[in-house]
Amino acid sequence: MSEVYYPGNYYMDIRLDFGEQYGLTEIPMDVKKFKYAIFLALKILHGDMGCSIPVDILKYREKDRRAIIRIPSKRLQSFPV
Repeated sequence: MSEVYYPGNYYMDIRLDFGEQYGLTEIPMDVKKFKYAIFLALKILHGDMGCSIPVDILKYREKDRRAIIRIPSKRLQSFPV
């Protein structure tokens, strides 16, 4: 994952990995399922406040589940790292 900050937003290049290199079955995932996986991860990490963070998927590559996402920086400032 890489991260870039521009005033007002964070842009992240992320990839979901389900362990295919270890022999696990590949999981097909369209952009809706990808966004839902991000939503669930934020909810697990930060509770109801985490799942209220707006995440925009700017580009998505289905073959390797990789995306460029945008998150408003104001929403991230209230969460500890």
